[in-house]
Amino acid sequence: MHPEMCLFSIAITTKYQGEIMSLYMTRAKLTNEAFKGYVSSPQDRETAVNALMSAVGLTMHKMYFSVSTAEVSDLETSLQSH
Repeated sequence: MHPEMCLFSIAITTKYQGEIMSLYMTRAKLTNEAFKGYVSSPQDRETAVNALMSAVGLTMHKMYFSVSTAEVSDLETSLQSH
């Protein structure tokens, strides 16, 4: 399965103790083959994606699936002190 990926990010700088909070939205447009795999083998994919995001220092907040457009989107944040 090879989804096409688009990654968007927004960085927000807080004035409180010089912290920077980044908000990420990850969006994947699934190929027909990948979408068929999602439908034929339903699983808790959110847990696996959450583990992946945690491994790179991100906190995943929510994952969304769109059946009509064969897309997956999720929202993550990271917090960095300076």
